[in-house]
Formats: sequence, C-alpha cells, structure tokens
Amino acid sequence: MVGSLLRKFEGKLKRSYIEEIVNKFNKVRSILFYKGDIEQIVGSYLHYDKLIFEFTNNIQQLNRDIERCKQMKYEVLNKSVLQLRSENKLGNWLNELSDKELMELKNIVDIEKEYKVISDYRFNKSKEERGRVVIKY
Repeated sequence: MVGSLLRKFEGKLKRSYIEEIVNKFNKVRSILFYKGDIEQIVGSYLHYDKLIFEFTNNIQQLNRDIERCKQMKYEVLNKSVLQLRSENKLGNWLNELSDKELMELKNIVDIEKEYKVISDYRFNKSKEERGRVVIKY
C-alpha cells in the first residue's frame, strides 16, 4: 500500500508525510475500523492534501499578481510625480501651486513628503511675515 501511494503522489507530497499519514490511518484502523479499501481511503485523503497544497500555491501566486497590479496602478497614477521626483524637479513644481491645488493633488497622488515640506515652509514664511518667531526643528 505505501509503495503504490508513494508512486502516485511522488513529487507532489513528501515521502515522510505520506508514510506518516499511512501510519495514522493504520493506527485508527487497528483501534476502530474502516469500511472499504484502506489504500483508496488514504489515497483520497492524500489527494485532498495535494489539492490544498496546489490551491495554496495558486493563492500565493494570485497574491503576488495582485500586489504587482497594485504597484502598476500606483506607477500609472503617479507617473508624472515619479518622473519629476527622479529629476529633482518635483519640489519646485509643487511650490508653484496654490495651497488649494497642492491639497487637491496630495489627495490624489503620492506627494505626502513634499507636501509636508512645502506646507511647513509656507507656514513658517507666513509667521515671519507677521513678525513672529519661527522655531525650526
């Protein structure tokens, strides 16, 4: 029985695992009983194990594909931001926008870091223009 199951599931399940399952079923059979062909019953069990393994691998591949799609969506939406950032022009470009435009853009694309720098700069500049002391960290 073990030999035929090993051949049937070779390369799909580990030999030690197959032997362990056969031993478990033999133990249960020796204490209780199983109606029917024990080799067929163990084969069914191992078949479901194989399916679970394959489904798990498929799920992992799907998760990788989903993450790759999310990254591609991010890159498509942020294409101009990424280009300007790589050219070190994004900060200057954003600094020319109004506060309203900057906020709208921040809510759409990934400019959180640049937004914070520009927002802090504008806040401190307005404090200086009003004659207040600016504390820089």
